[in-house]
Amino acid sequence: MPQVNFYIDGVIADQKVAYESGKVASVGLTLGGRADTNADHVVDVFDLAEVAARFNSRVTPGDPADVNGDGVVNILDLTKVGMRFGRNQP
Repeated sequence: MPQVNFYIDGVIADQKVAYESGKVASVGLTLGGRADTNADHVVDVFDLAEVAARFNSRVTPGDPADVNGDGVVNILDLTKVGMRFGRNQP
């Protein structure tokens, strides 16, 4: 059965869906965290600074610097902010 890959910001999403010809598939995707850590609706140097200030530290669930939500602020979080740098985020 063929597979469909979904891309968000040029990066493949974590979810894939298999489909059959003639049928409609519905998939829910999330971006996996907000890169706009200070909620000013734009991803900028202030968001990078917030993640960098907590780099290599464990944080509580929901901490905005933990962009990917794994409990640790690290290069993965910096990368997500970098990938969305300069973009508006609602």
